Order: sequence, then structure tokens, then C-alpha cells
Amino acid sequence: MNADNCIETYSGMSFDLSRPAASMIRITDIAAALSKQCRYAGHCRRFYSVAEHSVLGLALVSDAAKPAYLLHDAAEAYYGDLSRPLRAMLTVYNQYVARCERIIYDAFLGAQPSEQVASDVSRADDRMLLTEARQLVASKGRGWSAHWTSNAHAAHVKLCYWEPARAEREFLRAWRMWGAQ
Repeated sequence: MNADNCIETYSGMSFDLSRPAASMIRITDIAAALSKQCRYAGHCRRFYSVAEHSVLGLALVSDAAKPAYLLHDAAEAYYGDLSRPLRAMLTVYNQYVARCERIIYDAFLGAQPSEQVASDVSRADDRMLLTEARQLVASKGRGWSAHWTSNAHAAHVKLCYWEPARAEREFLRAWRMWGAQ
């Protein structure tokens, strides 16, 4: 482990960004970090966390896909939430995040999501992006579908704007309900 590449997590774990391992990952750290990270790189009208996004989006996926949806942004607890346009420009970042995502899915779900589950998660994530944009950003997401959402349509999900402590509790509650088997 190279200390220069490590961050300390909420629970006090040392997480090596260059060599992540399942032993470094805790669901409590994921919930705590995502509850304090604002979507849209903070460029929204109100604070809206990645944790709330992960919980509210559960309404858009099948029961089989709920654990994977809850974890679909979990690597951001360690690498940060970046906007889609910026992520598209950062090849090395994406490689580290993809590796961490695989580790998280294996550690918490025992395997990678099936193609069907992954498709369900991706579709719901695109729908949440447009839904959130309509409620959070100046453009209301006009024109986004051509670039980022694979022709998805917005969902009827009302954002709650939870404070971080509530977002963390709701994420962990959802994990106990859908993920912790």
C-alpha cells in the first residue's frame, strides 16, 4: 500500500485509491460519503446528495435490480462524483472507478450484475438524471437527452433534498431492506 495514494474513510479505514480491495470497503463509509456529495458537481439550485439519488432511484428498477442500483455510484464514495462530461475526458479515472465498482459488486452482491440488471440500472440512472435536472438545474435538462440519456424520459419522482444525516440513514435503511441479504 502506497500511503501517498490513500484516503482515510469515515470509519477510519485506509483506502488505497491505486489498489482498492474489498477489505477496505464498508457500506457505512459509502453511505456517509455519498450523503455529503452533491450531484451535478454542486451546480444545482439546492443541495441534493448522491445518496438520495441512489435511494430515490430504487423506485425505477425491478426488485432484482435494487441492490445493484443502490450501489451503482458507490465507487464515488472513494473517487468523488464527477459530471458525465468530465468523466468522459478522464480515461485513467474511469479505469480506477470501474475496478472499484467491480470490487464493490463482488463484495456486496457476490457477483457482477447480469446484463439485464445492468441495463435496468442504466436506464433508471438516465431517467433520474433527467428527472433531477428538471427540478435542480437552470436548463431543466433541455437538450440533455441527445448527449447523456439514451433517449430516456423523466420519471415521476419528487426530490426530497435530505440533509446529509438523513440521506445517510435512508441509504443504510434501503441497504438493509434490499442489499444486505
